[in-house]
Amino acid sequence: MADTDKILKALDTIVIVTDKNNNITYNNQNIDKHFIDLIKNNYNGEIYIDELKRWYHIATKNIGEEVIHAITNITIYKLREQNLYLQGISDDLTGLYNRKGVDAAIKEAVEIFNKIGQPFTVIMGDIDHFKQINDKFGHSVGDTVLSKIGEIFRQNIRKNDFVGRYGGEEFLIILKTDNLEQIVPRIEKIKQTIEQTDFNINFETTMTFGIQIYDGTKDIDQVIKEADDALYHGKKSGRNQIVIYNNMKNESKKL
Repeated sequence: MADTDKILKALDTIVIVTDKNNNITYNNQNIDKHFIDLIKNNYNGEIYIDELKRWYHIATKNIGEEVIHAITNITIYKLREQNLYLQGISDDLTGLYNRKGVDAAIKEAVEIFNKIGQPFTVIMGDIDHFKQINDKFGHSVGDTVLSKIGEIFRQNIRKNDFVGRYGGEEFLIILKTDNLEQIVPRIEKIKQTIEQTDFNINFETTMTFGIQIYDGTKDIDQVIKEADDALYHGKKSGRNQIVIYNNMKNESKKL
């Protein structure tokens, strides 16, 4: 048993044995307090312990009247998994989420609404006259414009909000609020920043935005379409502006 104990103590995996009354009868390493309740409840599976900033996998196996708990630090593997996932949903050019990431964020926002009733706002944004930029200056310059706009979005979107490249020169933003008095100034700031940015080309670079709120009364696909309709209403009525879908029939806000 001495040799077995020596081997177990050399393992990176924490091994704990409990009896039928959940009393610890053996452990090969010092036990962190966070694991006590987990093993007493025979927890199985992956868990992230926030105070330790680590992921663990806990496996339990009943052997007679005893239970063996094996606790393995899997943080490095979870980080690799997350990095691979992020690579799959990220747009290389802008550093924002790609269409796959956008679809996942929309699904998550709808699920949160279904659970707690939190409305959110869908905003579609499109670079004005982007085809002319590509035609006049070349696609490499167009890529530079997209990259800089991606950076502007990253600097102006809060942690709990979301922005992704929806396709081509079109972007989708999700803000976790339905308060237009807060939303419009935030989008206006982004719009003005883009307008004032030096893209090193002799061409005025601007964006137009369309806004619609998801409150559960319409299907999410319809809400996205209405935000897109508001965007193109803004395109047709002058560009470089913000249009709220519910107001677009009688009002366009050129801010």
